[in-house]
Amino acid sequence: MTAQKAGALIDDAKLWHSINWKALHSNVRRLQMRIAKAVEEGRPG
Repeated sequence: MTAQKAGALIDDAKLWHSINWKALHSNVRRLQMRIAKAVEEGRPG
């Protein structure tokens, strides 16, 4: 058997930095607003 190292791979760090955080934040904010509106209108989940 071969032991596996713990922790993130170097490629994971590259992937993390390649995320378009501005677009992601915008999408999350939009979804939060839709959820809040639906709950206000009494139509949750």
